[in-house]
Amino acid sequence: MRATTLPLLALRGGASKSLLDGVAVHSTLYLGTVMSSLSGCISAGSKEMDLLGCIIVGLMTAAGGGTLRDVMLDRRVFWMDYTIHLHLSVWTSAFTFLIWPKIVSSGFKDTHLAFLWSDAIGMASCTVIGTHIGLQESNDYIISVMCGLVTAIFGGIGRDLLCQERPPMR
Repeated sequence: MRATTLPLLALRGGASKSLLDGVAVHSTLYLGTVMSSLSGCISAGSKEMDLLGCIIVGLMTAAGGGTLRDVMLDRRVFWMDYTIHLHLSVWTSAFTFLIWPKIVSSGFKDTHLAFLWSDAIGMASCTVIGTHIGLQESNDYIISVMCGLVTAIFGGIGRDLLCQERPPMR
């Protein structure tokens, strides 16, 4: 089966595959952008960064892996054509920066759990999108899996570098 005929998501009956494919791809990409920005802002906030630091870390987390993937595939970086992702990341980071202290002061104690959930959902979304783009660009399953991997992890690696996070020692 050719990679160009594989839809990201298919339902039996109802909407056409191309419409469903577009909606599913964009929804997954928006979800990944918002959740990655949230995890980046939580991580930066826990390091007591200011608003600008939280926005930069949120942007890096949300767009870093996709940017590297696009550079490696020699294609135009996604956020240059779809600036909505930059806006979503900036607004999510700013909103989180402003609201998070109120959430914590009201008794919310699971900041680490919120970080883990947002990071996991962001990574899952980015894996799906990266793999989908890899299938569209290369028609090779190994390359598409690597695209999913790069998209999923390199934003988080950039976040951890900016926040000077180190893996726990055992």
